[in-house]
Amino acid sequence: MKDRLLLPLVLALLGSTFVQAQDKPAADKSTDPAAPQPRLAEFRAQIAPILRKTCTRCHGYGKQEGKFRIDTLDPDLLHGKDTEWWLEVFNALSNGEMPPEDAKVKLAGSDRSKIIEWLSAEIQTASDVRRREQGHSSFRRMTRYEYNYALQDLLGLPYDFAKDLPPEAISEDGFQNSSEVLHMTVVQFEMYRRLARKALLRATVRGERPPVLYWSVNMKDAIAREWPKQVEQINKLKEKFKDDPARQKKEVEQLQASFKKPHNNTYYQELSTGRTARANWGYPGAKYAFAPTDVLSRVPASFDHVAILPRGQNLIVELGDRIPDEGTMRVRVRASRAPGEATGTPSLQLEFGWQASNEGRARMRVSAVDTPIKASPEKPQIYQWDIPLGEIYPRNSVRNVTKLGAMPNPSEYIRLGNSSVSQGAI
Repeated sequence: MKDRLLLPLVLALLGSTFVQAQDKPAADKSTDPAAPQPRLAEFRAQIAPILRKTCTRCHGYGKQEGKFRIDTLDPDLLHGKDTEWWLEVFNALSNGEMPPEDAKVKLAGSDRSKIIEWLSAEIQTASDVRRREQGHSSFRRMTRYEYNYALQDLLGLPYDFAKDLPPEAISEDGFQNSSEVLHMTVVQFEMYRRLARKALLRATVRGERPPVLYWSVNMKDAIAREWPKQVEQINKLKEKFKDDPARQKKEVEQLQASFKKPHNNTYYQELSTGRTARANWGYPGAKYAFAPTDVLSRVPASFDHVAILPRGQNLIVELGDRIPDEGTMRVRVRASRAPGEATGTPSLQLEFGWQASNEGRARMRVSAVDTPIKASPEKPQIYQWDIPLGEIYPRNSVRNVTKLGAMPNPSEYIRLGNSSVSQGAI
């Protein structure tokens, strides 16, 4: 039933968006008192001051980025000549593209909403007026970002539904949403239909709910894999100087002191003793893979083992071959700035990857933005990412083909990277 109810709505998105393009009407009805009128007084009193304050620095008399001046646009969308430009303004504001993040004058959220609401109402009224005047309105297919946002709003899902659509051509005027270049071919219609169907399959759930898998990875377990390597080094040194006790003691003490030094690469540290160990990872045999459980482990109130990521370094957490194909992967990390990092704010980005053999591997970024790590070492915080697994491509092709521990390796991993531009460690 849910499929049958939603499918017409989704397929309706294959339809069109109104743009200005009409034949000359039989009579000019702009002065007809019964016809809808543009809300010009509201524009002058509420909208124009906001545009002058936030937009004319780059799109005004002194500077016209993109050959565009907003202060000379005709605010009459019902009968004026600048409706196409106002549609461009509406799209840029709705998608958060303007003003840019580095703009000197910021646009408050309430002001953005006020402009969008006014433009939305005027665009709808303009569409009604043109139909009443018996002109013809031109319709076009949706652009990639319009189609993506429409499906996200309709289905309430965060997926990138339009990632497989080709980019739009650009019209002679520099627009990507011009009806002149947004025609609908049979091939394009089939692609939109296939994407709509795929979106519905993701939005509708059938059968029993699959079990939730948990990977509770703590740095104590991770560093425990490295301690035996240090013990082996000490034992070899003792054996080497077994006939010279004094030299043996000196060499062992120097080696143990070296175990407390920081590293340029990612490393683990035992806070109570200061002992460190370089973080290692290798794909053969999936020997670094952590196994999932059916029960979520509690986050301990305190901890004595951490992983330290210098700027530009990363930590691989291997999760084996049981990560589902669909669903949401929630990654939660307790993190803070490293001790002694008084200035600068390090940042984390999340990647997903796998390595089946020397030749077969892939790694892709799955976090939309870098996450600044502002927590202090005394008060680490939980940082979280929710990643749609169905959006990750390609996945390890030998999953469910070879067994974990065999080669080629079917395991997959997440990769936490310190993406700081300025100095800072996590």
